[in-house]
Amino acid sequence: MTYHAHETSEQDGRPVEIYRFTIGSDPPYLYTSAEDTITVAGETYAPIAIMRGSIVQGPDERSRPLEVTMPGTAEFARRFAGIVPGQSALLTLRRFHRDDGATPQVITSFIGTVHAARFGDDGQSLVFPVYSLEYGLSKTVPRFGFQSVCNNVLYDFLCGVDEDDPANKFTSTVTAISGNDITVAGAGAFGGGNQFSAGFAKPQAFNDFRTILGQAGDVLTLMLPFPMALLGSTVVVYRGCDHLIEGDCSLKHANVGNNGGYPFVPKKNIFLTSLD
Repeated sequence: MTYHAHETSEQDGRPVEIYRFTIGSDPPYLYTSAEDTITVAGETYAPIAIMRGSIVQGPDERSRPLEVTMPGTAEFARRFAGIVPGQSALLTLRRFHRDDGATPQVITSFIGTVHAARFGDDGQSLVFPVYSLEYGLSKTVPRFGFQSVCNNVLYDFLCGVDEDDPANKFTSTVTAISGNDITVAGAGAFGGGNQFSAGFAKPQAFNDFRTILGQAGDVLTLMLPFPMALLGSTVVVYRGCDHLIEGDCSLKHANVGNNGGYPFVPKKNIFLTSLD
């Protein structure tokens, strides 16, 4: 029998669902709602008490997330229980039937992104709202704003600055941690000082990053602390940019030709004040 035949059968269907969560280049988190371990395409899915809500078909699917619930002790859940990762996770939900031969047909039921989580009513489980990949199509977002500040994202293809250039990154050891502040040995001497404000930090031990709000010598203030212990570990910190053509765009990156702002927009709004 085919997958469709099992799926539409009133008595022969024995569906199994498998959940594949990925965060960047980290190894995937593999779970199944079945009672036993499942192996598909060489990947082993661990049985846990995971469940989901209904998958909405049609236009409402873009704005209504699929809710996935799992124990707070699951390794993937622990990544979100304290401080969420610096990047969203991707869920691929697939389904097959046990009696569909030795190599069953596996169907992808849903693909979406996880940005946040909340605790369930029991206080022990985590609930993840997973938005379909089409969710972003349901909103109109202007790509550029008519503003003096550069519209490009630092190190993206429009910006053109190379984040892998040794002149733009510094690798060293974390020697102290205090709240959102980490001390990176030698950061204050790199490039003449104060190079990393509005940049970001990436640990080498795991795939995550944090925005750097400010720098005072070797001390970098992060937007949020890392959930993992960093003391004594190696981090890579990347130079920031204030997105001003007369600021870091020219002085730090020499990248005025790719500035995506409108630096000569008058600061005076004649619709709010007179011409005088």
